[in-house]
Amino acid sequence: MRIGVVAPESDFGRRPAALLLNRLSQVTGARPRIVTGATEPLFQALERGDLDLVLTPLDPKTPWAAQVALSPAIAARGEGERRMQYHAAMRNGENRWIMEVEAAARDVAEPGAAS
Repeated sequence: MRIGVVAPESDFGRRPAALLLNRLSQVTGARPRIVTGATEPLFQALERGDLDLVLTPLDPKTPWAAQVALSPAIAARGEGERRMQYHAAMRNGENRWIMEVEAAARDVAEPGAAS
């Protein structure tokens, strides 16, 4: 699995992201190859098919939601306008992969992440 991880400013999302990758490894038998970077270049690589998944914190109102498939949030912090959610982003159209990631995300999500 080719995974992009937005370079974190803190430990936000780190534990559920690790649990998600572990779960996906178990399901697929694939090992993650991780690259880190900024959101925009990683999402561009995802759209090109160079990455299978991008793990990133996002504003719930992100315009990227129309460009990529987002898993249910696996972590969240803040309230109201300051709320950030941690998601796995996938290429649209990869339906079986999207279903696998969504199921794994629901299993590892921190309590209250999706609210």
